[in-house]
Amino acid sequence: MLFTRKNKSLAINDVTRSLFCEYSDKQLSNHVVFKEAYRALHEHNNEVAMSELKQLARSPISRNRIYAWNELRKLGVFPDAKYAKEVLGIVFEVSVSADSSKRLTNNVDYLAVYSDYFAQYINYSGYSTIWKPEQNGDYLNLDFKALLSISKMIVSVIDLWNEPRRTSLSNGYMRFSFLTPSGLLFGEGLFSVMANHFLSKDLLNQATAIMVKIANAKGIDKIKVY
Repeated sequence: MLFTRKNKSLAINDVTRSLFCEYSDKQLSNHVVFKEAYRALHEHNNEVAMSELKQLARSPISRNRIYAWNELRKLGVFPDAKYAKEVLGIVFEVSVSADSSKRLTNNVDYLAVYSDYFAQYINYSGYSTIWKPEQNGDYLNLDFKALLSISKMIVSVIDLWNEPRRTSLSNGYMRFSFLTPSGLLFGEGLFSVMANHFLSKDLLNQATAIMVKIANAKGIDKIKVY
């Protein structure tokens, strides 16, 4: 997992950005998988960078593919239409009502699920639970499959977002972000509205079920990430 804990505000930013496979220079330069592509990009060696990134875009690890396509698009390389909207990851953000008796580090819960069934839940308190299928088994596979199937249907009827990704979330709101080779697609609104909308209600129910199961899973460490 890529994050830094030296500065709390920076840590929150790095951790949440990493769910979208957006990494800081420090994270990339020290990462065994990404560092060659990062070095080439940093040196403006686009030929080498594209070669490295295209290899990553074929990785069985979904997060590697998302990162690769994020960078390839910046270089003018775009996916074939047949898999341009393939859902490689879904990030669910939901604002948590502030408790006046507590000082919240961040008032958002996060759940990220990827097409290789890797998942991460981050509670607003800053504790993270990571689900690794190779370690945790297939207990959640049907839940992940259902979430990805619903996401595929939604992505087929909504458009790409071509502006900078939204990073703030108002109280009472929630957001689903779909990470694809062609870019970001998302839906956002009041929780009470999204919970009843024909496009989002099943997705919300499935994501909530996964979040609860991961949060309550036995034998998985909860790591303080910010």
